[in-house]
Amino acid sequence: MAATVGALAGLTLHVTVVQARDLIAKDRSLMGKRTTSDPYVKVFLGNRFLWKTKTIKKTCSPTWNESFILSLGANEATQLLSTTNNALSLQIFDYDAVGEDDAMGV
Repeated sequence: MAATVGALAGLTLHVTVVQARDLIAKDRSLMGKRTTSDPYVKVFLGNRFLWKTKTIKKTCSPTWNESFILSLGANEATQLLSTTNNALSLQIFDYDAVGEDDAMGV
């Protein structure tokens, strides 16, 4: 027997980025040794960029405690749930003033 999905009224997603611990140091000191990072997090739903945390300077164990809410209407929620690429991903980057930011992990 096949299950059927009724019409969605909408979808609300609450996301909180709390902290990270023991990230890799990406920034070099004046002596050339990697000692710290300037991490931030980007949040994606599938390939869709949703939100970015603030950058926490000079740490490998940042605490953000930042939240956001994504509200989707019925049509958008139904479309999202019908695709295969609908995973929520949090990607960590190291901010660089010069050049591209360094990916640190997912």
